[in-house]
Amino acid sequence: TSRKPKVDEKEGQMYLFMSRSEMETDIKCGRFLEHGEYDGNLYGTKIDSIHEVVDSGKICILDVNPQ
Repeated sequence: TSRKPKVDEKEGQMYLFMSRSEMETDIKCGRFLEHGEYDGNLYGTKIDSIHEVVDSGKICILDVNPQ
């Protein structure tokens, strides 16, 4: 997400935090399975994150909301 972390959030647990410009670049390069904007912030699912789950031997279950 491009939003700032909340007080109790840790990088990599529920979200990966990055700048809006970084996200926009990754979106343009096709690095997101899906993405959208909510309340002025970008959110999305990076393809690399899915590969990391699969490569660890787990099954990745997605509930995405593409715009």
